[in-house]
Amino acid sequence: MTITPPNQVSSESVNTLAGLQSISNNTFEQMVDAGGHFYQWFDLTNEDVRSDNSYDGQTDNNSNEAITQCDNFTDNATTSEGRGWPELYGMIGTCNLLIDVAATPSKDPKLTDSARSQLVASAKFLRALHYFNLVKAYGPVILALHTYSGDTAVRKPRAALADCYKQIVTDLTDAIGSLPMSYPGITYQHTRVTKPAAQALLAKVYAQEGDYANCLATCNAVLPAAYGGSGTATQSLVANFADLFDDNKSANTTESYFEIQHLGGTNAPTRNFATWLIAPSDFNLTIPDPFTKFVTPTQDLVNDYKNSGDLIRMNGVMVFENNQTDFNGRTFLDNPNHYPTTPTTQIPYLITRGQHVQGGSYAAGGSQAIIILRLADIILLKAEALNKTGNTAAAIPLINAIRARVSLAPTTASTQSDVALAILHERRLEFAGQAQRWSDLRRFGSDYTISLMNGFKDYLGNKLYNINANMLLYAIPISELNSNPACTQNAGY
Repeated sequence: MTITPPNQVSSESVNTLAGLQSISNNTFEQMVDAGGHFYQWFDLTNEDVRSDNSYDGQTDNNSNEAITQCDNFTDNATTSEGRGWPELYGMIGTCNLLIDVAATPSKDPKLTDSARSQLVASAKFLRALHYFNLVKAYGPVILALHTYSGDTAVRKPRAALADCYKQIVTDLTDAIGSLPMSYPGITYQHTRVTKPAAQALLAKVYAQEGDYANCLATCNAVLPAAYGGSGTATQSLVANFADLFDDNKSANTTESYFEIQHLGGTNAPTRNFATWLIAPSDFNLTIPDPFTKFVTPTQDLVNDYKNSGDLIRMNGVMVFENNQTDFNGRTFLDNPNHYPTTPTTQIPYLITRGQHVQGGSYAAGGSQAIIILRLADIILLKAEALNKTGNTAAAIPLINAIRARVSLAPTTASTQSDVALAILHERRLEFAGQAQRWSDLRRFGSDYTISLMNGFKDYLGNKLYNINANMLLYAIPISELNSNPACTQNAGY
């Protein structure tokens, strides 16, 4: 890969409080920028389209994004850049720039040790987040921890998976030691990195690694007493589940630990462009033409919500609209794959990336916040860790706390194996359309995931997939293999 942080400058000219703050701002702007893709919808594709939660939508003709190939398990080294490799490494490069510059002495008296430590801690949190997403998608990856000149490619082998996780844990542990609990007087609290956010991410990392003892300890460190923890943060479950995805209510909820916020509008630099890629066409008729719709929920997911009596969460994450859209005297059919093509067919569309765009062109976008880390996730992770470590009875009330929010009866699961399945199911209903499902399945077990996908059927009863263990990870992009002879490909590609 080539690590070329934006606005590359010498450490001497930028090693000031204002200079480091500028780089820090850039680390966040890259995540929210309308030109970015990963946290808006590549992550959603990796997790939901790859799984039993969503289909590709309409057949994707954009080879750079390869949504259809991801859905069909036909992706390869030439299509896998759309899984996030170049974008995530670009963001890692900016984090590395800040960390490297801050490591040298500064002549700026305004750059106190406290300010420097906090800025570095924020960069380490983000670097850990990006590496975590790389590891989940590709397995072992290249650990690039320093800046490189703009014309220097990083030619290193992939690190061992254990070493990748060790680096992620180290970054988050360092960050926890220097981050504040909150930012008094700041309105947009959850767009900044805090100690509770770093603890929440660390709990997820430990769980994905299979280290449930440390996952449990970290969950307890961040969760409040109401959920058996010792944390002092003020997060609480929102009363109305749908508020988490409402264009006007999703930002700064009480449930969020860390989120990306957007401001919609034509050519708005921080617009959520994924809204008009995913939400139904007749929700966004200010755009000249309805656009191909991606990431449509599967009938299997819809049936799961209905059979579980969970209409609150179903209607919170999706809407049902006719396949046909009439606009400016013309008729359009979305015709997403694996659904009937009749005009009156009610198609489910995700609204977890926004409902409405602001603006009247393809350069428009929505304002919905994307919550990266929230309380319900950590509550269910604690239940998972308790069950994994043999304390099944203590896990059950945590599952029920999540179910109570959406007026569902307590779970009837009681044995360790049944509770494990109940947690996995609860996570599906709670986090559909939120880039969690594929990682949840893989964490539950490779054999289970392969069996589930190979038994998956569309609405006509047709089996769609025939996967093997090699397909649980994505291919390393061909661009990386061509530029870095030390990099190896994942098995099966």
